[in-house]
Amino acid sequence: MHSAPPRCRLLSWCVRHVPPIHVTTSVALVCGMASCVFSEDVPPHARITCKGTAECPASFRCDGGVCSNGVDVVPPSLVDASFTPPIARGATRVLVEVTASEALGGPPVLTFRGADPGFTLANLAGTRATFALDTAATGPDETIELTAVDLVDVAGNGAHADIDVVLPIDRTPPSLSSLVPNRTRYSAVSPFDRVTITLDASESLDEPPASLLVLLGDAPLA
Repeated sequence: MHSAPPRCRLLSWCVRHVPPIHVTTSVALVCGMASCVFSEDVPPHARITCKGTAECPASFRCDGGVCSNGVDVVPPSLVDASFTPPIARGATRVLVEVTASEALGGPPVLTFRGADPGFTLANLAGTRATFALDTAATGPDETIELTAVDLVDVAGNGAHADIDVVLPIDRTPPSLSSLVPNRTRYSAVSPFDRVTITLDASESLDEPPASLLVLLGDAPLA
């Protein structure tokens, strides 16, 4: 006498967990069969999202919102991408520093708007990668715009991040547009008068201007 075949274990698991889980690979789950012979093994590249371990298959745990059996299937994410310095001059070494959420398995791929400016990998360690570029000493002002970064972790999981990080390269020196003293005459007799000179430049200044005062006559300057 033969007993009825046992209910499919995958059917039991499916009844417990569908619809909370989503399989994002081409896996057909047949729920409703009274008996079956197929395996409930999860394909190696399946990605099952979860809110807790109870929603995962046996021997799996919920790790970062994805069911995991110890194999890393979670793609890295971009934490930061920035230029150093944030504004460059001609003949300056510029760095692009990329930080990922986990250790990188290879150099990130940088995408720029327009022509590739030519950054080269300077360092790759752990979650960080650094690229370097020496700007040309002469030429017009320009802007380098980093628009995307592609990452890969040590397990081979890839990720793409669209960003918009801009580096202005300013090769034009500032010019003096005006210089105005607060008085045209001052006393040369103690305690003397304080003269204030206000100047305007053609662009924002990073440092206070150096001044050169020319003394005509015998009036002392403090």
